Amino acid sequence: MKSPEEISKQIEVLLQKRDCLSEVLSALLSEIPREIYTKIEAAPYFALWQTTAKWFEENGRFFEANSVFEALYQELNEAQKETSLRIHKGMPLVWLSDNYLRLEQPWHAQRFLLLTIIEDAIANNGLVNPNTTGSYHRAVWYFGMADELFRKYAKEAHELYLQDQDLGKFPEWILLYLSAHIAMKYPIYHELDSYPLNRSFAKYWFGKLCSSGKNLGRPFEDFCALLLSCIPGFEVKMRASTQDYHFDALVRNKSISADFRKDFGNYLATESKNWEKPVQPDVIAYFASRLVFHDMKSGILFSKNGITGERDNRNAALTLIKSFYKIGRIIMVVNEEDIQEIIQGRNLINLLQEKYEQTRFGTR
Repeated sequence: MKSPEEISKQIEVLLQKRDCLSEVLSALLSEIPREIYTKIEAAPYFALWQTTAKWFEENGRFFEANSVFEALYQELNEAQKETSLRIHKGMPLVWLSDNYLRLEQPWHAQRFLLLTIIEDAIANNGLVNPNTTGSYHRAVWYFGMADELFRKYAKEAHELYLQDQDLGKFPEWILLYLSAHIAMKYPIYHELDSYPLNRSFAKYWFGKLCSSGKNLGRPFEDFCALLLSCIPGFEVKMRASTQDYHFDALVRNKSISADFRKDFGNYLATESKNWEKPVQPDVIAYFASRLVFHDMKSGILFSKNGITGERDNRNAALTLIKSFYKIGRIIMVVNEEDIQEIIQGRNLINLLQEKYEQTRFGTR
């Protein structure tokens, strides 16, 4: 294994090229073994990642700096999975938040700061010291979070981690349950199409669901909520109940968008079916009726095995079409194949647009 000094000299040479990012990332990922991040001697290797990203920042290349921090974050997630040990990931998360703030992307900046708070809360047993961590002053000074709320979220984050220290190693899992109480910033136009899913975590969680051998309903609902919560402007309330119906999730659509998402309306509902067989027409019809009764324009059905009749627009697929043409309700179906594509890198926003256009215009 090369020393940090040797790798640093290698990086310095690569940085002379204008198109150096891919080679720089390749060098960092190949020369630094993942297991080092769980050891005390990891500090100079973390510093190497940071100084590399800061070089891009100092040269006004903030998007490339974010690519470096994101690569480190994903690498730390992978190291956690390989070693089954929790690794503190606050450094890349807080710098990602700062850079998104510089790039005038408030929704992303807030999201990554919340993930930083969670990391600090776990590392400090729910008591985050304002004088020794970077998350407190950013949250309170820059984002206007009240002191008592900061301390409340830190305490709750640590308590959630203790409930499941396997999934809790990933701060997105904890944020999923905290976010119902947090008012997220409205996204602005140039951040609406970004989709900051932690793909390492999503792959891990979905793999656990698929390998359990059980049709786990509630964990699948929560996983689907995770996918939606990464869409800028979507606020997801899990297990929302009215006096006569239960939605697996209710989504507040806060995107100030001029694209297809404006057709969703201010609210949309989701249903999640982790079933071994495709969904039948009666489920689609009932979901559509619930949308009508609650005056919602659209819904998303996550069905592990899809719906019946997808190849020839029969059965449930025909009911889906009728729901739009007869009562004006759009239902987008996301199946296991779609989820695997999302985990591999597909943007869920683009996928939903494709599903929307298939139902509305009959596109293929």
